[in-house]
Order: sequence, then C-alpha cells, then structure tokens
Amino acid sequence: MAAANVQLFITCLAEQFFPNVLKGMVRLLEQLGVRVAFPREQTCCGQPFFNSGYRAQAREMAIKWLDVFGGTDGGIVSPS
Repeated sequence: MAAANVQLFITCLAEQFFPNVLKGMVRLLEQLGVRVAFPREQTCCGQPFFNSGYRAQAREMAIKWLDVFGGTDGGIVSPS
C-alpha cells in the first residue's frame, strides 16, 4: 500500500500558541507512514477577518488559500 500524501495547513492560533502541537502532529503522521508537505506560500485562511466583519478582506484571503491548497494531491490536515 502506498503512503498517503497530505498538505499541512497551519492555523494562526496553532502557530502562535501551540507550535509543539504542530511538531507532534507531523511526527505522529510521519510515524504512521504519511508524507506531510507544507506549502510555504500558505497564509491566513481569512476566518478571523470574516468573523470580525471584514468580508472583502476575508474573501481575498480565502481565494489565496484555495489557490494554494486547491490542487492538493491527497488530503489537507490541520490541528484545529
């Protein structure tokens, strides 16, 4: 059976407050034979802007997020 491929989406909250959770998550996935890739061009998904009422800015960020992760071969994983 071939190893699974996933893209790692790092949330703003996890990056700022729980970086060790991210490291542990990658370590666990790799121990399970999952190949984890990190798209360096990823940015905020826009949810904080959306939740604060800045819909136009959130839309721009969401479009960027979709551009980065839209062609993913495999799944997208996130610590949320």
